[in-house]
Amino acid sequence: MKIVQLVSKLLAPLALALGAAAAPQLTGGGVGVWQQATPSVSVVRAQMPSDQGGTDYELALRVDAAGGVVGEMRPVSGAGQGAFLIPPVIYKVRGQHVALPDGRVLLQANVLLDLAQFGLEGLLNVGLIEGLLYAPAPTSDAYAAHADAKASLQDASALHAKPRVRPLPGEFVGRWVLFGA
Repeated sequence: MKIVQLVSKLLAPLALALGAAAAPQLTGGGVGVWQQATPSVSVVRAQMPSDQGGTDYELALRVDAAGGVVGEMRPVSGAGQGAFLIPPVIYKVRGQHVALPDGRVLLQANVLLDLAQFGLEGLLNVGLIEGLLYAPAPTSDAYAAHADAKASLQDASALHAKPRVRPLPGEFVGRWVLFGA
């Protein structure tokens, strides 16, 4: 019996990989926002619908100052064919980012299928995500918010408190491809 389980565990990832290679590509993209959560970490949130209209995905990423990108891409509940009858497949996202000369940040990451969802071990590379982080554009509202924050800083200094001023969110634009959905 243990031999059958061992062979099953060895062949299951191969079967998933071969099935993914034989299936057509699924693509999509979308827009979202990013915001600096701490001085060394930014957070990205985006809705990434499929180009074919079957499933909408929610992308959540953590972008660190050291150049790493980690997160996940998951189907949005109730998207496409209705509510999920079986648990949705959640993809892990791992990659890196680089600052471009014009001030934008380029994200490039692999989309990984964690086989632990199926009771197996390992990760399969099943796709790619590429996106750009755009710095927030200053608007008159942004200047007003900055002036309000500056005033609250002066008031807080009188109370010996350290206020927290959150930077404005920027825009994220991205594309993804799954090699065999």
